[in-house]
Amino acid sequence: NEYPKYIEELVSAFDEADFMALKKAAHKLKGSALNLEFVKLGSISLDLEGVTDNLEQSTRLVEALKDEWTLIEKLLTANESN
Repeated sequence: NEYPKYIEELVSAFDEADFMALKKAAHKLKGSALNLEFVKLGSISLDLEGVTDNLEQSTRLVEALKDEWTLIEKLLTANESN
């Protein structure tokens, strides 16, 4: 599962205000998420990819992305337990 690495790269780029790396990480996450039909995660990543130079919007979207990933992790973990 590459997602924790993708999320970490994205958050790190955001924290470092590296907007090019943030856009690249959002693009990579978007493609991977949509491939596995994590539609909301892909949609947030797509939105983030388009606004990486806007701090307010990027902040909101990075938080939404982290929240969505937390939800997906919980669902995956619950599914593995069954």
